[in-house]
Amino acid sequence: MWRSDYMGCISRLQAAPWFEHGPSVALRFDLSGTLRAVGKITRARWHPTPAQRAFLADVIDVAFG
Repeated sequence: MWRSDYMGCISRLQAAPWFEHGPSVALRFDLSGTLRAVGKITRARWHPTPAQRAFLADVIDVAFG
């Protein structure tokens, strides 16, 4: 992400190493009372690795039982 103009959304704990190196900053938003939704974005013609496929299968299983 350092070499792009994209914005990402991850937890403050996950992003802590990025903040220590300077080019990334936390945007201050009040998120109290919100839920953590899980989303998935893929590229056209993306083929998941076996590990990615297993992870996504677990997410679907937990979400939809």
